[in-house]
Amino acid sequence: MEYTDPFYLPGKTGKHTVKYFARDNVANDKKHSEYKHVVGVVYVDLTGPSLSYDFNGARFKKGEMNYISGKTDIVLRATDQESGLKEIKYMIDGSGEVAYDKPFNIEKDGLHSITIVGYDHVNNRNVDNFEFTVDNVPSDIFVTYSASPTDTINNIPVYPSYTSIFLAGTDTGTECHRITYSINGQPLQVYDNKITGFRKNAHVELKIFAEDKLLNKSEIDIEFKTNAL
Repeated sequence: MEYTDPFYLPGKTGKHTVKYFARDNVANDKKHSEYKHVVGVVYVDLTGPSLSYDFNGARFKKGEMNYISGKTDIVLRATDQESGLKEIKYMIDGSGEVAYDKPFNIEKDGLHSITIVGYDHVNNRNVDNFEFTVDNVPSDIFVTYSASPTDTINNIPVYPSYTSIFLAGTDTGTECHRITYSINGQPLQVYDNKITGFRKNAHVELKIFAEDKLLNKSEIDIEFKTNAL
């Protein structure tokens, strides 16, 4: 085709070769006509960057929902094999676009959404969205005694020495992962079934710790005495 005006390249991603040539004034003489061929290679990039995300830190997946803590880093990634990645931007819960330069975290509890926007060097744009829940609330600890107190001394309840103590942890976000306890400053022990074996006529200080799947920790202290039974 004779070139008269600028033209569009094919609307298909890939390599397209444009061959063009010029005829010089000598070509007016058919015996001495000469053509100079020049080949130019153009790559048409019509697609935006590939986007992905990850969590660096405490994370727990329940069903289709990811739970993270306020200290968990949110990592955004983008790659572009064609014209190359220009920049990544993101929006938190529908807010304005912010340039992404390093992992970040969200401290506020509750459900959040992130929109990732990736741009390549020819301004193709791609968008992705994901949701997650931030959970900074530790588990609640519940203590149950197998016997009732027989007395109270200085506002401290007195239980039979054979009393067993049962512990439980509940969590509205993830779930209680582990309960540990310490008796009178002794090394921590992992709670398994029940706590027994208290000495008679003893003063007991019991520290109880609960840890959920996101490593949120809670602690309660209880104090009681045992009698001679």
